[in-house]
Amino acid sequence: MKITEYIVEVYQADNFIETEVVFSSETPFMEIKVGDVLNPRAWRRSGTSSTVLRVIGLEHIIEEIREGIRHKIYVYTEAVDNSDRNRLFRSWWPVQHGYM
Repeated sequence: MKITEYIVEVYQADNFIETEVVFSSETPFMEIKVGDVLNPRAWRRSGTSSTVLRVIGLEHIIEEIREGIRHKIYVYTEAVDNSDRNRLFRSWWPVQHGYM
């Protein structure tokens, strides 16, 4: 059975119940890792562009569906300032915070 659906659900750290955004595709998404920065400007219609979302955790859900297999990824994030330091120097973050 082949994977027929890929879903990415993004959550903010202060609310793991309601999704920030959901993306669905018939092809795999690029790799997302702890420490990566997601810029929500493209999917948020209101609010400020002074914050971005840093990935603090991931959870993979693989389930059988009628058409094949669904691979769903829950991406847990926290809001951080949209600064050069948070955007360019993120590779140190997972180590410093005990994720690696």
